Amino acid sequence: MNATLLKGVTLFFFITVASLYVFGQNPTPYIGTPPTFMTLDRTRNPYVKPSYGSNYNNPTATTGVLSGATNFSHKIITQQAQDPCECYPTGTNPPYRYNNILPPGWNGNPAQPLDSIMQIGCNNSQGRNSQQIEYWFIPDTNESVLLVYFSFAQENVDHHTTAENPKFTIEVLDQAGNPLNLGYYKNPNGTDNMNWPYSRLLISPKKVTEAPYPTATPIPFTPRTCPKNMAQNAGFNVEWFEHKPIAFNLTDAAHNNQVIRFRVLVRACQYSAHWAYGYFAAKCIPGKIKVDACGGDDIVMTVPWGFDELCEDCYVWKRGTNAQDAQIFDVANVYEVIHPRDPNYPYFRCEMKSYTGVPFVYEANVKYFELFPSFTWKPIYGGCEYKAEFTNTSKISTIVPRMGGGLDTLVQNIEDVWWNFGDGTTSTEVTPTHVFNTAGPHTVELVVFDNERTCSSDTFKVTFTFDTNCVTEGIATDTVSDCEENLPYISKQDVFEEQYKWASSGTYEVRYPDGSFNGCDSVVKVRFDIKVPKVKIQTTDDFCDLFSANLKAVTETDVMHYLWNTGETTDNIVITTPGKYSVEIVDENDCNASNEIIIPACTPYMVLPNSISPSDKNGINDFFYIPQRALIKSLEFSVYNRIGELVYFTVDKNFQWDGKANGKYYFNNVYNYILKVIDFNGISTLYKGSITVL
Repeated sequence: MNATLLKGVTLFFFITVASLYVFGQNPTPYIGTPPTFMTLDRTRNPYVKPSYGSNYNNPTATTGVLSGATNFSHKIITQQAQDPCECYPTGTNPPYRYNNILPPGWNGNPAQPLDSIMQIGCNNSQGRNSQQIEYWFIPDTNESVLLVYFSFAQENVDHHTTAENPKFTIEVLDQAGNPLNLGYYKNPNGTDNMNWPYSRLLISPKKVTEAPYPTATPIPFTPRTCPKNMAQNAGFNVEWFEHKPIAFNLTDAAHNNQVIRFRVLVRACQYSAHWAYGYFAAKCIPGKIKVDACGGDDIVMTVPWGFDELCEDCYVWKRGTNAQDAQIFDVANVYEVIHPRDPNYPYFRCEMKSYTGVPFVYEANVKYFELFPSFTWKPIYGGCEYKAEFTNTSKISTIVPRMGGGLDTLVQNIEDVWWNFGDGTTSTEVTPTHVFNTAGPHTVELVVFDNERTCSSDTFKVTFTFDTNCVTEGIATDTVSDCEENLPYISKQDVFEEQYKWASSGTYEVRYPDGSFNGCDSVVKVRFDIKVPKVKIQTTDDFCDLFSANLKAVTETDVMHYLWNTGETTDNIVITTPGKYSVEIVDENDCNASNEIIIPACTPYMVLPNSISPSDKNGINDFFYIPQRALIKSLEFSVYNRIGELVYFTVDKNFQWDGKANGKYYFNNVYNYILKVIDFNGISTLYKGSITVL
């Protein structure tokens, strides 16, 4: 490349890397998705590492400092900038440029191109055969797919040998510089090609055949040529390859908080005879299906644009109650589908491929949102102004998939709101207070959103007018209280006209319309207290050790009455079986409180005798029984004589076998027994043994 190429160089956005980067020093990983990969400024973004090397086969060698005055590599190209690879046909104004149509925007709209791209590569006559730029970052779990738009330009010559061709590498590495484990392209026999990982894309415009390069690039680049008499770098025929999207799935790395090295490498002709440039823009995008499932409308599901030109069925859409039973419902070359609202299918999956053939799976568990906007308002008296407080009473109904199958409907309050007071002011407060200039009428509007901001409601409107009387400061105070279970509290005084209802403790202003004072109505400040007694249940014994426990109701209030779910009315009870126990108390203010405790079932450790001695009639060891019967839900006990005849059977866990066989004693006999027990955890255990009757 000769001095002609340096004309108009001031139009480029050059950054002198010498003052920004010390070669040999690794960048600091950016935590989360970087705001942009299109910068070289290490003083503000120390996660970037630009470099170049004169060793054609070792692109990591860095033998100097990049200089804007002698090198065209590592710079930003924008819509307004010029590039030495552009075409300028005669008579056009402004001149047509091949890169004037920049890559599509990240929203996937080809009509909205990106603002800028990065150029990497340089004038090969400078002796700098390889250039690279590297970014270190830790991907965010919400934006875990790296999308790269890549294109390249080269001097269009036909006499290159295989070894002389330019080459491009786009790769994602771990912190040690190894290719990230994202899987491998397949050999013709279906096995993994260990020289061709999904994490490293090797591009050779002339289809280099020697290893480790593939015999054909997996990306269908479309070349355009620019005759040398129309090229900005006059004297060279230019071959331009349009941008293609390349995607890398970094979801696992994001969840593992793993450092990623994203690197783009350009290697030109090793004999410094011909040149090549690479162009790219990169950004992390979400790795899951975007879902819009609002109200009763059909749901709209979207995956990233740019996966749709490799084949006719690159998007395979599946649905089901979970990932295991998902079935195909659409195979099409579309990145957005509309599906009828159906809560029976909460799980969706899209299986697709990048331009490079890399498989991707995008998933979503659909939540169906129903928004119900509403609010109340009340005037705030006390300053002789038209002041009102607005209370958001909106609800959201969410249908969500349940673990293991099925659906749940959750109804919750909404706190993501937008108010319009009709006088040019708005608010996003949940309970805003607003001062109006006039008595009205005023129309206040409310729009609410779900927690994920997937849906917004219709506008809810209320029109009202203030009372023309204003009010002065409160001239009296009062205190009232009530039990929590009686809420809302309704004022009982006739002068209040029973219009005041309170559901939370606080100080409230109550208006007396007839208490006129200096043109303003009178106000009483009422302190409202809610009586909330509390009770907890304490246990003093280990149920699994003693087969019983003492439960005691503990509270700091004066209790007038106790009631356990066992029917007992004392402050403590003794229990002998596992289960849920609850107590309700009534305090001196006639307020209620309750609590419960779960005594878990224990696994019984069976200790069974091997002999009994009813013959000595001393009242000791006269019976065979289960000491741990409090821990057993049910049993079956069978006794057999030595010839296998059943001589005793019971299902009573409180049994006591006295050694009789068919109603008679046969002392010094050995019997076999089978004991099957089921504990309160539902676990069945079988015991076999023998017992000697002495």
